[in-house]
Amino acid sequence: MRPAVASPTASVHGAPRSSMAGSAPVSSASASCIAPVADATSALAITAPDDHVRRLRLVTADGTVRDVDAETDPELFWAVRGGRGAFGVVTEIELVPVTRFYGGGLFFPADTASTVLPAWRDFADTLPEDASTSVALLALPIDEALPEPLQGRDVVHLRFAYLGPARTGEALIAPTRALATPLLDLVTERPYTEIDVVHMDPAGPLPVHGRGCALTDLPAPALAAFLDLTGPDSTSPLLLVEVRALGGAIARRPEDHPLHRVAAPPSPPSWQVYPRTRTRARRNGRLPWSRCSTRGSPPAPLTLLGEGTFRTLWSSEGWARLTA
Repeated sequence: MRPAVASPTASVHGAPRSSMAGSAPVSSASASCIAPVADATSALAITAPDDHVRRLRLVTADGTVRDVDAETDPELFWAVRGGRGAFGVVTEIELVPVTRFYGGGLFFPADTASTVLPAWRDFADTLPEDASTSVALLALPIDEALPEPLQGRDVVHLRFAYLGPARTGEALIAPTRALATPLLDLVTERPYTEIDVVHMDPAGPLPVHGRGCALTDLPAPALAAFLDLTGPDSTSPLLLVEVRALGGAIARRPEDHPLHRVAAPPSPPSWQVYPRTRTRARRNGRLPWSRCSTRGSPPAPLTLLGEGTFRTLWSSEGWARLTA
């Protein structure tokens, strides 16, 4: 298995399409990229989200509006793409063109999780560079905004996105499709403007508390612990627990770059946040192989991090360059 990373999520999956998809549907990544406004979707074939940016416009602290690219100001262009919001307010970005993709989500009944998760892990390891996937366990409410088959259901949500030909994408997902009868199958060829269908995040903001960490591997004992703590028989209070497989071209980044992502936000009634001890109990259930770390998947907002944790989001070389 590839190395892994865990990180918090800030939305409830399963609602109608959102207005902004973020980087997750195609790259399954939350790589540090400009600022929230420029956390654009990215294909694994072109590495991380920061490599998806061709040009950007930002307002610096002195009020100057600057158009920046690799030719006009390579040092600032590098810093803004990886340094979060410390160098100015980004008001406009130009990305590499992507017009279509093959993908969407498969929703399986929760009682198939012990079958779907191991198969998904193996499926993720075989994907080409221009494909990406993630999987989540969801406890969905009864809500008219949700598709009828998902109302009030505990489900396994398997996500998939592929930039190659639709026929090849269909062949890639076919064995996973056959694992069980989906409650809902949304995987098909789509215009890129429908990239948000992959995760189906809600359009509006929601109050969520989440934690995450880096993983070095996802072996069978890890999946067993994952299901024991959060699966359909666990009585877990969590609304969403997620694993995202990274890799592909991103694997050519430094060795400490994340290759999996796990998220587990609690979901109490009336959107109240469960006490931290409840979340901590889940967090402490992870085994030593998890090697939890914030490196590679910075939480948001970064202003809530201490200086020591904040500095771990970059390599020593990157930090020195950013603060020079």
